[in-house]
Amino acid sequence: MTCKATTAAILISSTLMSNVALAKAGPYIGVNVGAGRMDTVSIGHENAKYKLKEELGGLAAGLDIGYLWEQEKLEYGAEFGFDTYAENSYKLDDQNSKYKGYNFDLLSVVKYKFNPQWSLFGKAGIAYVNQKTTGDTKKNLNDNNKEIKPKAAFGVGYNITENLEINAEYSHVFASTPNKLTDRNVTKDNYNEIASVDMLTIGTKYSF
Repeated sequence: MTCKATTAAILISSTLMSNVALAKAGPYIGVNVGAGRMDTVSIGHENAKYKLKEELGGLAAGLDIGYLWEQEKLEYGAEFGFDTYAENSYKLDDQNSKYKGYNFDLLSVVKYKFNPQWSLFGKAGIAYVNQKTTGDTKKNLNDNNKEIKPKAAFGVGYNITENLEINAEYSHVFASTPNKLTDRNVTKDNYNEIASVDMLTIGTKYSF
C-alpha cells in the first residue's frame, strides 16, 4: 500500500469514527394498533353461485423494539418487531375455511426530522411470516406455511415530548395471492401460498 493510499484510508476512517462519535444513540419501544388483513381474494362477486359469508381483515396490532443513531435532522438504525392481524374467514355452502397469521420482522429504519416535532420515516427489511389455514373443505386444504418475505413501511411521526412520539404507519409484506376456494384447480399448495399483508396503524413510541 502506498503512502498516499494509507493516508487516504486513515482520513476516511477518522471521518467515519468522528461521525459515529457525533451521533446520538438510543433505544426505543413502540406499540401500534389499527387495521390489517392478509391479501386473500374476496369471492363476494360469485355470491349468486354460492351461499357465501366471508370476513376479511379487521383489528391489527404490533410491537417494535429498536435502536437509532441521530445526526442533526437524520436518524438511522434497526428495528425488531412483531405484528398480528385479523383472520380471514370463508363460509361457502357446506365448506368453511380460515386464514390466520402473524409475522416477526427485522427492518432498517431511516427517519428525517423537519423540526423538533414533525418527522417522516421509512423502513425496509425482511419478515418471517407464519400463516395457517383451518376449517372443513372438500379437498382437505388445511396447512401451515412459514416463509421469509420482503417488508417495507413508511409513516409520519409527531413528538409530544422529547421522548414520546405518536405516529401513523402503513406497512406491506410482499408475498402472493393464494388461489380461491372456488377455483377448479385449487390445491393445498396454491391455496396456502403466503399472502401479502397490509396494515395501517396509529402508534406511540418511547425513546429512552
